[in-house]
Amino acid sequence: MARRARGLWPAKDAVQPADALGRARRTHSYVRHGTTSLFAALDIASGFVIGKCYKQRRAAEFLDVLKQIDAQVPPDLDVHTIMDDYATHKTALARA
Repeated sequence: MARRARGLWPAKDAVQPADALGRARRTHSYVRHGTTSLFAALDIASGFVIGKCYKQRRAAEFLDVLKQIDAQVPPDLDVHTIMDDYATHKTALARA
Protein backbone atom coordinates (compact mmCIF):
# COMPACT_ATOMS: atom_id res chain seq x y z
CA MET A 1 0.00 0.00 0.00
CA ALA A 2 1.37 3.39 -0.94
CA ARG A 3 2.08 5.79 1.91
CA ARG A 4 -0.35 8.70 2.04
CA ALA A 5 0.07 12.25 3.29
CA ARG A 6 0.41 12.53 7.08
CA GLY A 7 -2.92 12.66 8.92
CA LEU A 8 -4.99 11.36 6.01
CA TRP A 9 -4.97 7.67 6.90
CA PRO A 10 -8.48 6.20 6.82
CA ALA A 11 -9.80 4.63 10.01
CA LYS A 12 -9.59 1.14 8.53
CA ASP A 13 -5.79 1.47 8.49
CA ALA A 14 -5.65 2.32 12.22
CA VAL A 15 -6.49 -1.21 13.40
CA GLN A 16 -4.70 -4.15 11.87
CA PRO A 17 -6.28 -7.62 11.51
CA ALA A 18 -6.25 -9.82 14.60
CA ASP A 19 -3.38 -12.21 15.18
CA ALA A 20 -3.76 -15.95 15.84
CA LEU A 21 -4.81 -15.27 19.46
CA GLY A 22 -7.57 -12.84 18.43
CA ARG A 23 -5.74 -9.69 19.54
CA ALA A 24 -6.10 -6.69 17.25
CA ARG A 25 -3.03 -4.53 16.73
CA ARG A 26 -3.09 -0.76 16.41
CA THR A 27 -0.66 1.38 14.48
CA HIS A 28 1.70 3.61 16.46
CA SER A 29 -0.29 6.69 15.44
CA TYR A 30 -3.71 5.37 16.54
CA VAL A 31 -5.34 7.67 19.13
CA ARG A 32 -8.67 6.89 20.73
CA HIS A 33 -10.67 9.97 21.70
CA GLY A 34 -13.32 8.22 23.78
CA THR A 35 -16.75 6.92 22.99
CA THR A 36 -20.27 8.29 23.02
CA SER A 37 -23.41 6.40 23.98
CA LEU A 38 -26.50 7.09 21.90
CA PHE A 39 -29.95 6.26 23.25
CA ALA A 40 -32.67 6.89 20.68
CA ALA A 41 -36.25 6.12 19.69
CA LEU A 42 -37.63 6.22 16.14
CA ASP A 43 -41.23 6.69 15.05
CA ILE A 44 -41.22 4.59 11.91
CA ALA A 45 -44.38 6.17 10.48
CA SER A 46 -43.22 9.80 10.66
CA GLY A 47 -39.43 9.44 10.87
CA PHE A 48 -39.36 11.47 14.10
CA VAL A 49 -36.39 10.67 16.36
CA ILE A 50 -36.16 11.14 20.13
CA GLY A 51 -32.62 10.70 21.32
CA LYS A 52 -29.59 12.02 23.09
CA CYS A 53 -25.86 11.29 23.25
CA TYR A 54 -24.20 10.75 26.62
CA LYS A 55 -20.57 10.53 27.71
CA GLN A 56 -21.44 7.68 30.08
CA ARG A 57 -23.66 4.66 29.65
CA ARG A 58 -25.37 4.12 32.97
CA ALA A 59 -28.88 3.24 34.11
CA ALA A 60 -29.52 6.91 34.98
CA GLU A 61 -28.99 8.01 31.37
CA PHE A 62 -31.09 5.11 30.08
CA LEU A 63 -33.95 6.07 32.41
CA ASP A 64 -33.67 9.71 31.33
CA VAL A 65 -34.28 8.70 27.72
CA LEU A 66 -37.19 6.43 28.69
CA LYS A 67 -38.78 9.37 30.53
CA GLN A 68 -38.31 11.59 27.45
CA ILE A 69 -39.97 8.96 25.28
CA ASP A 70 -42.84 8.57 27.75
CA ALA A 71 -43.39 12.33 27.82
CA GLN A 72 -43.39 12.74 24.03
CA VAL A 73 -45.33 9.67 22.88
CA PRO A 74 -49.14 9.87 23.04
CA PRO A 75 -50.58 7.50 25.69
CA ASP A 76 -52.71 5.61 23.16
CA LEU A 77 -49.64 4.40 21.22
CA ASP A 78 -47.63 1.30 22.07
CA VAL A 79 -43.85 1.60 22.44
CA HIS A 80 -41.73 -1.39 21.41
CA THR A 81 -38.13 -1.45 22.60
CA ILE A 82 -35.08 -3.14 21.13
CA MET A 83 -32.09 -3.26 23.46
CA ASP A 84 -28.73 -4.95 23.55
CA ASP A 85 -27.72 -7.10 26.51
CA TYR A 86 -25.64 -4.40 28.18
CA ALA A 87 -25.96 -4.24 31.97
CA THR A 88 -27.46 -0.71 31.81
CA HIS A 89 -30.84 -2.21 30.95
CA LYS A 90 -30.71 -4.90 33.62
CA THR A 91 -30.30 -2.88 36.83
CA ALA A 92 -33.00 -2.92 39.49
CA LEU A 93 -33.58 0.80 38.86
CA ALA A 94 -34.22 0.21 35.14
CA ARG A 95 -36.50 -2.78 35.75
CA ALA A 96 -38.74 -0.86 38.18
